[in-house]
Amino acid sequence: EKIAFPFMNSNIRNELGKLSVLILQKLEAYYIDTNQKKALDKIRFVRFDNYTENKKSKGEAFHDLGKNLQTNFYKNRWKAIYAQKLVNEADKVHSKYNFEKALSLIAEVKLKKDENDQLLNVHELEENIKERRFAISLKQEVYENEPIKYRIDYKNTDTLQFTYYDFSKHEVLNDSVYQLLLKEKPLKVMTKILPKDLPYFNTSTEVLGENLPLGSYVLVVYDNESSKNEFDYQKVIRFKTTNISVVSKNKDREFSTIYILHPKTGKPYVKTAVRFNNNNYITDDFGKITVSNKRTNNYINNLVVYA
Repeated sequence: EKIAFPFMNSNIRNELGKLSVLILQKLEAYYIDTNQKKALDKIRFVRFDNYTENKKSKGEAFHDLGKNLQTNFYKNRWKAIYAQKLVNEADKVHSKYNFEKALSLIAEVKLKKDENDQLLNVHELEENIKERRFAISLKQEVYENEPIKYRIDYKNTDTLQFTYYDFSKHEVLNDSVYQLLLKEKPLKVMTKILPKDLPYFNTSTEVLGENLPLGSYVLVVYDNESSKNEFDYQKVIRFKTTNISVVSKNKDREFSTIYILHPKTGKPYVKTAVRFNNNNYITDDFGKITVSNKRTNNYINNLVVYA
């Protein structure tokens, strides 16, 4: 059973802490005298884990621990932990070479086949460092015949292919529909070379895509042909183009004004049917409708323009 300590009394905790440190010191002395190297290394790890405040990769205590280890078993464990710390603490300003250092440590650990329980750990860490990945962010609705701006978050990726498909014949995007789209001839294809950054770091950029007429589309982004067939919502994006711009502002506490305009010319859509939150309206000579500020049950405003 666990020992319950008084909530406000720290004296007992301090005394027990001092006693446990003393016990560890005596054990360490005993293992040194009896030449029990593996047990000694284990005690040193325990003392570091429980009684060291600065556990970071650059900390003096952590490096002292590594220098004093005597068995390959715990040396490999220390190197694996060091590699993980380097990855966790990597940044592009102060620790931009951490990934390279971690890979070097991983290579050392992988060479040791005996007395080594870290092979799986370093293998997974290496895969994580070298993993190629990317994700695309795109608005679901963009203006017709204007270049589309994408945000791309990527890692270990140099070049991306952008392929556009007509989606006007479909309603739902899923894996089955996606496989059908791949059999069709794409509307447009383009290649984008991504800006180079420090290796192994996550980074982001923005690129301009193709301008498209009014319609419904699917953009497929991939880095190689083998990954193209995999359906992924972060890489297969449905969107549509529009020639309608909506501007809204509060009129007072009870009502808001919505203007329906053409995005390029700024001209209003006059005498145009509009449906807003299940209510029908007709725009005036300024392309304006006035709506209630009362929210629907789902708190999501739904606007449809019949232009």
